[in-house]
Amino acid sequence: MKFKTFLSVYLPALLWMALIFYISSIPHLLQVGHGIWDFIAKKLAHMLEYGILFILLLRVFIHIKNSSNNFLITARKALVFSLLYAISDEYHQSFVFGRHATWRDVGVDLMGMLIVLFLVNSKKIRLLNKLIFNK
Repeated sequence: MKFKTFLSVYLPALLWMALIFYISSIPHLLQVGHGIWDFIAKKLAHMLEYGILFILLLRVFIHIKNSSNNFLITARKALVFSLLYAISDEYHQSFVFGRHATWRDVGVDLMGMLIVLFLVNSKKIRLLNKLIFNK
């Protein structure tokens, strides 16, 4: 693997995963608003962070030489890997004082991934396609 490929394709995914791990290690996250607004903001943040992770991992799986030429098979691999990371992240949070793990958060993470998959597959957002496929 070329160093330039590592820097442009693999490193962003690894750094994003490290950032997610770091944020999950923070005992008490700041409250964004009161009540329902805090809940909504945090769930939207979950969707966004895992939507971005899915994009970055999709780029990785597209660049793997023995990856399938079928986009949906490649997307499925990225989706499964992202979902496994979401589950491991919730498990990690169960050991952080002041945090707890919930399957609901994994579901919210999955929703973020599926929304991005829908947008990319339908080619609705050109910026996403440019970012993933370099087109």
